[in-house]
Formats: sequence, structure tokens, C-alpha cells
Amino acid sequence: MYRFLLAAAIAATAAFAHFEILFTPETEIESGSEVKISSFFSHPFDGAPMMNQGMDRSGFARGIKEAFVVHKGQKTDLTQHIRVLDWTARGSRGQGSEITLGGANFRGMGDYGVVVVGNPYWEAREDLYIQQIAKLFICKAGSPDNEWKERIAEGYTEIIPLQSPYDVTRGQIFRGKVVDGEGNPVAGAVVEAQVLNYAVNQARGIFGAGKPRTNDDKRGENTLITDDNGVFAFVPQVAGFWGFVALFSGSDKEYNGEQLEQSAVIWIKVDN
Repeated sequence: MYRFLLAAAIAATAAFAHFEILFTPETEIESGSEVKISSFFSHPFDGAPMMNQGMDRSGFARGIKEAFVVHKGQKTDLTQHIRVLDWTARGSRGQGSEITLGGANFRGMGDYGVVVVGNPYWEAREDLYIQQIAKLFICKAGSPDNEWKERIAEGYTEIIPLQSPYDVTRGQIFRGKVVDGEGNPVAGAVVEAQVLNYAVNQARGIFGAGKPRTNDDKRGENTLITDDNGVFAFVPQVAGFWGFVALFSGSDKEYNGEQLEQSAVIWIKVDN
């Protein structure tokens, strides 16, 4: 079974490279009362296509299942702060979301870990459902409290940074640990790394326009394997937002009688 899932994961990453993308222009905020986080389902390096979040087998888009933020150990539901939006990417259209982190949910200094749990997406070409649990950290007022090193998505698979996600620069190593829904390390997990290769226009809901950050796929995407402790390491060669997806890392393997690819995603910003 492990060899089958590994082969399926490698085939999926080579062919499709789906990512639950979380984007906001800055992950280190000096001041401000709110942050808008764009959430959509696409291919970061290719800049297209745009897919409907949580599309089931009938073609109905169910969007985000759950969204929450963790700050100083307290989990706050963000579901009521999700707005469904139409997105475009190089001629393709799909339904995405915007999540507002603000008000009582964005008071005080320190780390804010935002987690988005997508509804499973039906991928007909692979004959399976894809569900991704994505997270993004935002640091407010320059006072990180290292909450990024803790598990914040209890019950779900996740990627835990082994160093500050705010202090990664181009050419510097980034390390993360993949755990399953019970918090156990996932050895031998296939982890795909991709740069967000095109600009994101949050106001107009556009991704994939303009020039790419790089035309070299060897600099903009790669595939990694976790060690016995569930750890992977990667050195980004291009500045910008980077996403890491650990394929089939979740404990849930089936949804509605179909095979489920439940995967963990993390986004970090890499500076020059």
C-alpha cells in the first residue's frame, strides 16, 4: 500500500501540482486593524488553471470547509469571515475565497497562524478526491512568539516549520516536519515545493498575469521526500511566496467511497 501511495503521489505531483493557495502581500505587519487573505485552488508555478474550491463530483463548488486562526494558543473560528469570490487565471475561471483577519481576531502583537481546510475537490483525471489543509503565519508588530513551531491544526495533517517562517531568504535552507492527523511524523512523504510564480491581484481576483518570476522550472519547483522523522529540507533559489504540499500525508484516505488524497500545505515568504 505504501509503495502504491508513493507512486500515486509522485504521479500526481508531476502531472497536476494542485495547491490550496493562501496569499497576502506581507506576512510581517507592523500595524493595522485587518489583513485580507486570498484563498484559491490553482497551480502556483504555472499560474493556471483556476479551479473551483471544493468542487464535488457533480460539479458543485462547496468552497472552504473550515477556517480558523490560532494566536497565543487560542483558536478562533473564521468561517463567518469568508467571502466567496470569482477568480480568473489566464483565461480560466473558478470560485475562490477571501478571508478577513481583523477586529477581535487580530488584536495584540505576535504570531497569527491561519489554517484553511478545503472541502474535497473531485479530480476526474486521477479518479480521486483532493483535500488540502493549508496554513500561513502572519507576525504582527515585529513580536514573534514562536507559535509557528507548535502544532496548530489538531486533528489534521500539517507541516510544522523547524525555523521561523519569517526569516527565510533566497539561498537559505528551509526545513519542515510533516505530521498526520494524530500528530505522528510521516516518513517517506512526497513534498512538492513551488514558487508563486505570478502576481496576485487581490482587488480584481486575478492570478497568472504578467511576467513569471522565473522561466526555469528547476529553480521554481521541486519534489522532496521526508526522512524517517518526517522532516524535509529545501533551499529556495527564487524570492517570493513558496508553497509546500505533503501529498497523501493525512490520516483520512477515503471520502464518499472514493480514494482521498489528503495533504498538508504551508506557505512562506522568501526574501532576497
